[in-house]
Amino acid sequence: MNTQPSILKENIRNITASGEYYHMCDVNGFNTLEDIAKLPAHVLVKKPEFTLRMLRETYQIFESLKLEGLLKE
Repeated sequence: MNTQPSILKENIRNITASGEYYHMCDVNGFNTLEDIAKLPAHVLVKKPEFTLRMLRETYQIFESLKLEGLLKE
C-alpha cells in the first residue's frame, strides 16, 4: 500500500518555490518532489546548480508541506 502523500507526485511547478529553484529542477530533470526525496542530501549537492541555498530551500519546502521526514540525510 502506498502511503506517500500525493503532493510528492505532482509537478514541481505546483509548489511555491523561487525561480532559481525551478531552474535547478529543470537542469537536473526533477519533475516532482518525489524525484528530489529519492536522493540523499550529499548526492543532491553534487548535482548541477544544486547549491547549499537550494538545499536549504528544499528543506523549507518539505517542512512547509509537513514532509521533512521524507528527506534523506
